[in-house]
Amino acid sequence: MRCVRFHARGVVLLGAAQLACGGPDLGEPPAMAALRPERVVQPDRAETPCASAALSFAPPAALLDHRFGGCDPSEEGYCFPLHPFLREVASAADPSATLRLAAEALDSGPWSGPEPRDLFGRALADLAVSGGRAWSAFSELHPGLEAVPGEASAAAKRAALERAYGAAWALRGPVDERDRLRPLLGWIAVSPEEDPPHRPVNIRSGFPQYDLVVDVPWDEAVRPVRTRVAVASTFDLEETMEAPEDLVGALPPAPPLAIPSEGELLLFVHGHASLAEEGAALMPALVEAARAEGRDLTVVAMDHPSNAYADRVEASSLGDGDEVALDFLDAFLIAFVHALDGVQSGASTRIEAILGGSLGGNLVLRLAQREDLPWVRRVVAWSPASVDFSWSRAQLLPFGDGDFLDVIKHEAVRLTRDASRKREWRSSRREYFTDGLLGVRTQAGYWYRDGWDVCKPLLIEEGLRQLSEVYDRTFRRWHYRLAFEQLLFSHIEMDDEGVRPFERIRAPLLLFTGEGDNSVPMATWSFIERLAPHLVMPGETLFLRDTGHAMHSERPELMAREIFRFLGTTSAVAQ
Repeated sequence: MRCVRFHARGVVLLGAAQLACGGPDLGEPPAMAALRPERVVQPDRAETPCASAALSFAPPAALLDHRFGGCDPSEEGYCFPLHPFLREVASAADPSATLRLAAEALDSGPWSGPEPRDLFGRALADLAVSGGRAWSAFSELHPGLEAVPGEASAAAKRAALERAYGAAWALRGPVDERDRLRPLLGWIAVSPEEDPPHRPVNIRSGFPQYDLVVDVPWDEAVRPVRTRVAVASTFDLEETMEAPEDLVGALPPAPPLAIPSEGELLLFVHGHASLAEEGAALMPALVEAARAEGRDLTVVAMDHPSNAYADRVEASSLGDGDEVALDFLDAFLIAFVHALDGVQSGASTRIEAILGGSLGGNLVLRLAQREDLPWVRRVVAWSPASVDFSWSRAQLLPFGDGDFLDVIKHEAVRLTRDASRKREWRSSRREYFTDGLLGVRTQAGYWYRDGWDVCKPLLIEEGLRQLSEVYDRTFRRWHYRLAFEQLLFSHIEMDDEGVRPFERIRAPLLLFTGEGDNSVPMATWSFIERLAPHLVMPGETLFLRDTGHAMHSERPELMAREIFRFLGTTSAVAQ
């Protein structure tokens, strides 16, 4: 979803557009490529009523540490960590001590913490359950009034517990109960730098959610990665369950992941620095399209390692090489499918297609190039990364190493590499969102097409808030490392065997690109125009007018229709 973009801030380039679009070509396409259709599609503007614009909550400025400039704390709270007092509490992940402080703040008696005490009291109660380590300790402690120490009144202790249990149900309860309870609580405090969250906190997730431990083979060992799985299905996945009237002492249910034993499966792979809910519009559209055709369907999505609400993995711990993070994601996705087979025997045999956009599109194309994955039967990719020539070949000056002159691409490689190694400083969070050639706040303007006036600002704001609640140093370094690797890796560069990687794809491929996703230097529409005549596998390439990078949010109904058309008209047998 969140493809890395670059703007010429601090870099003045004469003729930058020509430089950025220069470079080698692919030569003459093979004759058999003419058998693969290409279609230009004009979407219906009325089709996208901003269905995925979800409820999200902004933090009170009084609870943020806004000692660093560059953002407005009342408007851009995503730039700032929590107040130092709250961060110190979160770092301990001790629910008993946290609830004591919450009760003291909510009591009418003496309290040594910062003001305003009511805001801090609620925030402290939130921190007893919102972080992953805190939640693990809280659910084990299962606290009642007797577990809250200190001299606060019983009423204040109960108020702290009510807030903490309410937040737990709002984050981890069944979908219906989350939708009912979550708006009542407003903003919920979380401190990802100290204790990353285990569930979406201040954005909505409309899917059943589960934890799954994936054993990733790596470097002659196994690395277990706990991920969060979101599922949409034509089957009812959750039993109807209402939260008790008195929440204190009642933990939300924690059912294990269950995959329906019947019907088709689709595997949704999210994009760069994103999450399973990237499919918030497309996944329900696919389910509705399946129902309309009388088909049983389940769509499974997950958080990638070091993204969203999954375990963090340091890229530097994976070894040397230019593709260690990409290779680890490949290994993770393969292990994830094996884990699905462990949940429901034979699940992988029912995977009809793997789908993804941006980084997700890159990853599903990479998986399709392997010959050892029988469950890769069909592939749907949109706005994929790494379909340009490797940016490592770009030259900074007309002389020296490299094959073509492109200052922006040269500097993008250098800057992402350096940022992936940079130590965390007090201003690192603000810099991540605002500064340099890679400020995410600036990138956000490229996520959706221009002219989508109502939805675009809402979804950008939601995306920035989601990033703010998962930001920590490991996430930041992984973000830039993955950006760096995607700029180096190329699906169209000759490999050591003299083959372009995309030529290894035999599975049917449905490839989308959007007219609005064509900015210098990441001109994806132009890259796909160059690539499409060379594709010879079954399937087709669709060029969507008036559509941007995140077409899964902009055009979910159109994409669902085209995906089911593709599933119904292509053979899953390698051609």
